[in-house]
Amino acid sequence: MERYLRICTPRAPASTPGPLPAATLLQVSAFVSIMRGCNNMCSYCIVPFTRGRERSRDAGSIAREVAALAAMGVREVTLLGQNVNSYAAEEDQAPLDPTHAGSSPTPAAAAQPHYRLRDGFVSKVPPTRGALRFAGLLARLAEAHPEVRFRFTSPHPKDFPDELLRVIAAHPNACESLHIPAQSGSSAVLEAMRRGYDRQAYVELVSRVRELLPSAALSSDFISGFCGETEDDHQDTLSLLREVRFERAFMFAFSLREKTHAHRALVDDVPETVKQRRLREVIDTFTPLSRARNDAEIGRTHLVLVEGLSKKSDADWAGRTDTGKRVVLPRRAVSSAIGRAGEVELSMGDYVAVRVTHSLSANTLRGEPLARTSIGQFEESRRSGHAALTRRAGRGRRGPSREAEVGRGMRRACAAKLADREERYYGDWRTICVGRGGGEGGCVEFLCGARAHTRSRPCDE
Repeated sequence: MERYLRICTPRAPASTPGPLPAATLLQVSAFVSIMRGCNNMCSYCIVPFTRGRERSRDAGSIAREVAALAAMGVREVTLLGQNVNSYAAEEDQAPLDPTHAGSSPTPAAAAQPHYRLRDGFVSKVPPTRGALRFAGLLARLAEAHPEVRFRFTSPHPKDFPDELLRVIAAHPNACESLHIPAQSGSSAVLEAMRRGYDRQAYVELVSRVRELLPSAALSSDFISGFCGETEDDHQDTLSLLREVRFERAFMFAFSLREKTHAHRALVDDVPETVKQRRLREVIDTFTPLSRARNDAEIGRTHLVLVEGLSKKSDADWAGRTDTGKRVVLPRRAVSSAIGRAGEVELSMGDYVAVRVTHSLSANTLRGEPLARTSIGQFEESRRSGHAALTRRAGRGRRGPSREAEVGRGMRRACAAKLADREERYYGDWRTICVGRGGGEGGCVEFLCGARAHTRSRPCDE
């Protein structure tokens, strides 16, 4: 059994910003290993040779570990595995929360002894048989612990059936932050990598994710300069980045590993200088697109789990949204609940409704804390259309103003121009009127440069 805890210390009162006292330890988040090994045999990867074939823990042992963590006050659990969403085990009839003997059974759709891959995906090794698949395990854990968030990593694209996507959609504590590693945008390179899918199958998977989980944040992995990669293959990767618009990405230049299929059967024929140049182009294409998606969060309201103090200031808290975005918020008293008048001080491990006010970078947001809450209360308020969470643009997010909508649209257009290397808009302020008549509204001016900017001003007479 492996258990990894993120240990934090309780905070001092918000009225006296400063370092937190080294008192009783609070475990905010934890990592639970649910399986080991990998059967995918990708040509560049050493994991199957170092970790062996896939084998999954029984559901009962996972349930007991998660229940123990929840009893300790852990608010977020990340399920771990080299190919975590290929989890398959025999059905365990014991309830997943020992304190709730009436826990619901595995949904029939998630219990799949005869597992079928999504169309367009193949596996080098037949899928592991088991009555309880990953979707069923996640559903049962989420139902047993409704106030604990659940994430998972690292998955493979072939193991994202609709059943898993529907489980995430149905459970507000199953986080809508999905890592779907593409590795390349070229079908030829994907075949050489032995990934088990082509570009079209990957894009269709992303489309299905966006259909069932429209608010989901997607992340990916990309390898530049794999064996035999041509300039056309590289351009295919850049175009995939523009098409999908990932929130986060892990980008690397290819490095040959001994014992892999690539080491035995392929030629590492892309010069290192070319690998590094292509990697830089991948990063330069990804970064403005990611920043544009972060800019689009301004005005929205998220449920944030407070993880600790900001690294840059003891006057601020830092936490993460359901979609995995880092949020910095001022360390002060907030409403004790959504729609309630009394105020309370926040603590690490609290859930808080936060309205995003600034996009600080491609990775970090700044927000205004509205109220301490819970996963259940936040979801109920969102569904009922509470004034603090007026319009859903995600899980409980507030709809943007017309001015913000225009500004974000212009940022997206700018990001596309930058990605296409069209620089004619650099330094060129453009104006769009967002007035609604009767003297309301104004104009938004937009500057497309190395970073996109907007500013508001009254409309000309």
